[in-house]
Amino acid sequence: MAHDPRRVLPSEWRADSPPRVRSRQAYITELIRRAPPLSAIGLTDLPDLDFDRDRIDTYNAVNTPRLTDAVARVLGSFAERGDLDARVIRTFVTNLTSEGTAVGYAAQLQGYDWLIREGANFVPEIEHAGTLRRRQIALDGQFIPRHGGAFFDIKSYAFEPQLRAVAKRRLEGRLDNATVTIDGPGNHAPDAIQQHFFGSLREHIEKLSRGEIVRITELGWTLRAQPRLSGVATSTAEYDPGSLAHANRMMPLWFSSQFTTDAPYILMLVIPYGFGGNPFGIDVFGSTVDMFDRIAAHVFGAGRLDTSLARDHDREMPPDVSVRDAVACLSGLALISEPGDGHRTTARIHVNQAARHPLTLEQVQSISPTWTVIVQNGHKQQQIGRYARWAFWAAAAGLIVAMVAWVARRAAS
Repeated sequence: MAHDPRRVLPSEWRADSPPRVRSRQAYITELIRRAPPLSAIGLTDLPDLDFDRDRIDTYNAVNTPRLTDAVARVLGSFAERGDLDARVIRTFVTNLTSEGTAVGYAAQLQGYDWLIREGANFVPEIEHAGTLRRRQIALDGQFIPRHGGAFFDIKSYAFEPQLRAVAKRRLEGRLDNATVTIDGPGNHAPDAIQQHFFGSLREHIEKLSRGEIVRITELGWTLRAQPRLSGVATSTAEYDPGSLAHANRMMPLWFSSQFTTDAPYILMLVIPYGFGGNPFGIDVFGSTVDMFDRIAAHVFGAGRLDTSLARDHDREMPPDVSVRDAVACLSGLALISEPGDGHRTTARIHVNQAARHPLTLEQVQSISPTWTVIVQNGHKQQQIGRYARWAFWAAAAGLIVAMVAWVARRAAS
């Protein structure tokens, strides 16, 4: 059975010997071994696919035991539900084992796993028309009414500077004695880079090896390869959490056309198991949380007054929607980072009290009683951690006891 990471201390996490799963069907065998109910879904009918060196993200996804455990827990629980179409499970497996979508679906399934282990109840993969995009789109899920009925999406938490550096290394690793340049605008969403660059990596390599210039229209990127000169080429990159947070301060707006207009909406950011490209994945000096909190403070602070076009951040947004309008539809912004080298699970959510459809503290805590809640009200914020909540309820209980005693004394007199 798949192991629950909550039962293992961070100090006990270690690099397991990789099973070296090299095909989709071999991965399906691993999933069914961990979650027997999946044997009835027909996963073995999916077309097989080999994971070669051009599909390195897929290879990472299927060869990370912690992620495989999480996927098995989630899909196994979905297989036992009577309200889900089995085709949803087949789609998850297909997309997790496809290079262009592996990272995004790894984050989504890991987010589902955390929610399920926290006791949250939701319907996954739900179509909804009441979005800022003004048409029906597929959202990752909707919580039950007890949790506020909020819709939610789960995205991979990463930033372009690291992803572009990884892209350059991937290309140069497959081209003989060549130096690759990547020109074009920055601050693309990780999913867009994954789809339009990494998902077509083989085609890019073939064109560059023929001396062609590659233009990726969706990203505005231009790729060139030229012979590497003699000598050793080195480069150094430094990432400052404050500077990177400022450069990506509107990052949640990359997905704003998916925000719902008729119900609460939560955007969940997840650092997926087994993937590089994020220097804060190990949470050195709390950098991950620091960056996340800075971004949330800007979005729910200055962002709620920003009258610029939201389309500047999300091309799918209609032209008459402002950043202020979009922020009003974001009820919560959450970060999930599961145990890794030197840190336990990080789970926190910023709640927007000024949202069009705000969530109450009780609803947020019913989703997870353990995550840290930061209540945002314009430029003011209040952190409500587990101990603060206990103190609040203890104080409330004490007040009730005092009131009962006072009433009893009054009655006796």
